[in-house]
Amino acid sequence: MVWRNESARHSLCARGMRTGKKINKKMTDYYIQNHSLKQTSQKFKIPQTRTYLYLKNLDLMRTRSESLTGNLNPFYGKTHTTKTKEHLSNVKRKYKINEKFFSKSTPESSYVLGFWMADGTAREGKYVIFDQNQKEILEKINKAMDSTYIIKQHPTAGKIYYRLAICNKKIYNNLQNTCEFKLPNKTHRIVYPHISSENDRHFIRGLFDGDGSVTLANFSYGIYIRFRINGTKQLLEKVKKKIIENCGIEENRIFIRRDKGIWVLNCGGNKNILKIRSWLYEGADDLYLKRKKKKFDEIAVTSLQKNVNVTGG
Repeated sequence: MVWRNESARHSLCARGMRTGKKINKKMTDYYIQNHSLKQTSQKFKIPQTRTYLYLKNLDLMRTRSESLTGNLNPFYGKTHTTKTKEHLSNVKRKYKINEKFFSKSTPESSYVLGFWMADGTAREGKYVIFDQNQKEILEKINKAMDSTYIIKQHPTAGKIYYRLAICNKKIYNNLQNTCEFKLPNKTHRIVYPHISSENDRHFIRGLFDGDGSVTLANFSYGIYIRFRINGTKQLLEKVKKKIIENCGIEENRIFIRRDKGIWVLNCGGNKNILKIRSWLYEGADDLYLKRKKKKFDEIAVTSLQKNVNVTGG
């Protein structure tokens, strides 16, 4: 195409980067080879603002630190061509993660799955998000997933919480397949997943750390431990069955009821709950919420020292 002058070319580019697929691909190649935005703009005689917007639309714009190290942002948008996607598929990813983490039932994947079901979210077909006020458990989850994603601090309503947001379609899809319900909405859809029976304890420990509690109540006849997990009715019914099978607890000592609009599994009897504690943390290594484990241990010690009302179960 013959241009009347350079300003005419710039004007057309400014209206939509219609410079041809070959030029767009050459420009992308040139920028990926660690040339600066200014160098890229000058070489292809395209306004720097339009060059920036085009590369940003592909999610290829580098941060200052990435420019210095030569690493690129590998995530790209939905508007560029298949040919460009194939070309960019080998670009080094900004964050690393084991994309097959949820593909196989392991103690680690089962725990993280339980924790996410209890206290996680998903959105936009690619984000898997964990929010917690305890940073240490997110660090453990990150480590378990061989992830280099950054845990960010978010102050809200005068409180501080931490977020681990994983942006990876394979992780999202594998999680969805393991959960057996369609994401992102999970509030009333959660069911017990198909995992290896030897990993039941790890999955339920994840549920407990995400949305469970253990408390100590003082009565005139002694000290009484209460164990509780929140969830959907269909999920908790399966959890109840697993606990009965593995801890040897009588069925009438565990009950599921609706409390203030949510379904709750409760277990009574100090001996029963000490059995649950032993089963949950067997083989846990370090993958658990330290605060809850410490509280569970303190309650167990108090119960044994008092030796009061330990006959239940």
